[in-house]
Amino acid sequence: MLKIITKKNIRLLLILLLITIVSASSVISLSDKMFGSSRVINYTGIIRGATQRLVKLEITNTPNDELCDSLSRILYELQSEDTGEFFLKRLPDELYQNTLVELEEIWKDLQVEIEMTRQYGYENSHIIEVSEQHFQVADEAVSYAEYYSEGLLEQYTLSKNILVCATILLLLLLLLLIFKLKFLDGENKRIAKNAHIDVPTGLPNKSKFEEKFSSYGIIDLKSQYGVIVFDLNNLKQTNDILGHHTGDELIVNFANILKTNLDENAFAARCGGDEFTVIYDNTTEFQLQAYISSIKHDVKEFNIGNTSYKISYAVGYAISKFQ
Repeated sequence: MLKIITKKNIRLLLILLLITIVSASSVISLSDKMFGSSRVINYTGIIRGATQRLVKLEITNTPNDELCDSLSRILYELQSEDTGEFFLKRLPDELYQNTLVELEEIWKDLQVEIEMTRQYGYENSHIIEVSEQHFQVADEAVSYAEYYSEGLLEQYTLSKNILVCATILLLLLLLLLIFKLKFLDGENKRIAKNAHIDVPTGLPNKSKFEEKFSSYGIIDLKSQYGVIVFDLNNLKQTNDILGHHTGDELIVNFANILKTNLDENAFAARCGGDEFTVIYDNTTEFQLQAYISSIKHDVKEFNIGNTSYKISYAVGYAISKFQ
């Protein structure tokens, strides 16, 4: 018998399911991190570029305090554990965070130089030198953020590939199990059918006959059910003299005659080695006699055309109205 639910199959299913769940969770988590890191890269780049613009504005005597405050808030949020007004997530990269600390110190120096520029003019300050230093460190921060994001992308690609492979394998395994289940279902139906079939004749066997006969229960006298019993004669002598092969052939040919003449409301079964029984539902005595006559006619025709052996039988019938 084909086994479907085995420890190996269950173990493989659980492993693939676990891999699928873990890799799917990883893909979702990494997608969120990649989105967050892309915003961090963007805003780190803003600090790098906007600071240069701020310095140009200061040199041309067009100060922008709002931009200055905005840059301070961005720099703070890039280092903060909490999400603020810019929806930035802290990048858990040590090199990047160390660079931000350095960048914040330079930003403080640059703010001092901005004040010096406003009071004494940029010629009397170090605003350009400090802004260049700020740009270089900000550029390093952008590079570290991009490097971290590339690492996330590699992890994302790996997790996605694992997810795709695990999903495909899981689906293939499920399809295989479904195919095996259908095959097993077909086998079970075939076995169940054969359990009630007499293989040589193709007729229902004694077990099926008893099941059907028991299903009637107590027969209503108003209903008309008929039973015909055929008993082959001289089967043992045929087996002994002509061989069991001939005896089997005799049984099969007689069964074929029974089946050929069977009406829609009739059921025929082989109930023993040489015994056959026919049940008629909602019948009349005339229909039973007509069936017996047709069997007699066909047996006679068979015996005329067959010289190796002859079919001989005894027959009797009863109908429920007799009781």
